[in-house]
Amino acid sequence: MKQLLTIIQIIAALYFLFSPQPVYGQGNDDLLVESPDISAFPVVSVRVKPQTISAFGSEAWSADQVTVIENGQKRSLVSLEQHITGINFSVAINGSRELDLRDAAGVSPYQKLAGTLSDWAQDRRSKNQDAWSIFTDEGSIILNSSDPITWANHLNSYQPDFRLMQSTLTSLEQAIRNAQDRVVPFGVDHVVLFITTAPFSEQIVEINNLAEAAHSAGVRVNVWMVDDPFYLTHARGLSLVNLVERTGGRFFHYFEGAELPNPEVYVENQGVFYTLKYESGIRESGTFPLAVNVELAEGEVYGQSQPFYLDLQPPKPILIDPPASLTPQRNADLNDKLVAEPSSDKYTVEIMIVFPDGQVREIVASRLFINGELEDEQRNAPFETLTWNIGLIEESGIYTIQVLVEDELGLSDQTIITPVEVIIQQPAPLTELSVVQTGWTIILIIFAAALILFLVWLIYRFWQGNGGNQVRSFLSGVKTKSSEISVIDPESDQIIQASLLPLGLYDPLVADGVVQITRKKVKLGNDPRKADLVIDQPGLSGLQASIQINHGQFWISDLGSENGTWLNGSLVGTKPVKVKPGDLIHFGATGYRFTLIDPTSPPVPAVSTYESIL
Repeated sequence: MKQLLTIIQIIAALYFLFSPQPVYGQGNDDLLVESPDISAFPVVSVRVKPQTISAFGSEAWSADQVTVIENGQKRSLVSLEQHITGINFSVAINGSRELDLRDAAGVSPYQKLAGTLSDWAQDRRSKNQDAWSIFTDEGSIILNSSDPITWANHLNSYQPDFRLMQSTLTSLEQAIRNAQDRVVPFGVDHVVLFITTAPFSEQIVEINNLAEAAHSAGVRVNVWMVDDPFYLTHARGLSLVNLVERTGGRFFHYFEGAELPNPEVYVENQGVFYTLKYESGIRESGTFPLAVNVELAEGEVYGQSQPFYLDLQPPKPILIDPPASLTPQRNADLNDKLVAEPSSDKYTVEIMIVFPDGQVREIVASRLFINGELEDEQRNAPFETLTWNIGLIEESGIYTIQVLVEDELGLSDQTIITPVEVIIQQPAPLTELSVVQTGWTIILIIFAAALILFLVWLIYRFWQGNGGNQVRSFLSGVKTKSSEISVIDPESDQIIQASLLPLGLYDPLVADGVVQITRKKVKLGNDPRKADLVIDQPGLSGLQASIQINHGQFWISDLGSENGTWLNGSLVGTKPVKVKPGDLIHFGATGYRFTLIDPTSPPVPAVSTYESIL
């Protein structure tokens, strides 16, 4: 019976030693997919890292193996790049008497294992982000060192009396906690090698708990068990097998004469991640899922990121200092007829383009519309200037300007409709006068001069006579009262200092939409609790801007509004900027023309009449 048990133990040991497939665990996703970087949208960048041994494959990925699935649709890769970072490698030593059972040459199992690890570490080409640690039941010997040679020296110098030590899980717990707490760059892997004997039965639950903690932290635990092969068929040894299965590690059973594994197999393909870029097909704001699928020779691996949010808005064009009126020139010939060819007068319409979503993209077209009809189109840079040929206009009137811009995604937006008055002035024609016409012109001039002299003589005679005395007597008894002129708001009885006219309105006394400035300092916005003057228009903040009079001049400043205050197309800050009559003011996308009310010549003055003192 004893011999049969020994044969079973040897067979179990040989199975774990020569099994062709490593033991590793699989999570829900084989790939760790980060949330994408959309700063260069529509090109999206995402970093992907293998999480399981099967996800690494035997060779580096190629672009034809990778598929990006965005919002349920496959997207083509723009580029794929592999990065090799580093590893956090820790050895956890659970000391006990089995580690010091020496062979015929007097060499202990620990000395053989430590020597193999030391030789490997000194020969390994370390990466910049590698970190090396050693944990024992007494605590850490070296922690997160960047030098593998120093680490190897500490491992060789650790020579405790293993025969006096009692098996615990302290070293493994410390190694896993260090990996959990240590913040590393994306792509750096945590690898733990646990050198131990078979645990006690009462330690099995704790080992299972540590396996779950390591799995959650992405720590790969490998086990070198130095103990009787009997435990490979017992719950005590199988708990260590479960540990490596749960964390994707490898298991090795040491016995006298066993060939020690190369530690490089525990870190090969570790510390690797990929950056892939693809062309997004999203054309609206929202939250979207993203997944990555890789076809490897070993099979298909998959992973998905957290759904990402994309704020996608069309580019916003803004007119820069549009004119209130334009006057094209006309020429006439000597026969009082307009020249057959129209005037070449052209007006340049300037805009600035902003991206409200912060995603700056290429503009592919800008279009100028006059009265809703296409006037000019730009399909090459610069897109900020368009031309209006006002020389073709034949009639005076109000014409509307609107500019539309379109970006590379096909998203478009347009400026507000801005009215411009076009005034056509016909120059006085030049004519040739005949000799007869010249004679009659001279006669008429002489006659008019004689008539004027005669009227002047009559007025002089009247003034010198009794008529002049009567007029002077009447005027001497009249007391005049100087007129008092003011422009008064009929609703509030306040003196109007200035007005903000909505674009397209030219009568400052028409109250509909006109903002009257009646104080020397006033705050504007759409919140009655904050603003002195409430402007109920979209795009304004609760407290938008301030207008004040200082030394006879008007000044405007922004009060930290969300969409900004613009003066003639330039962004106004918190520092006051001078405002002149006729200037164009935008509160966000709402436009006004600044107008002064002249108290000496108002549109509708209130004038008191003369009163006689009699």
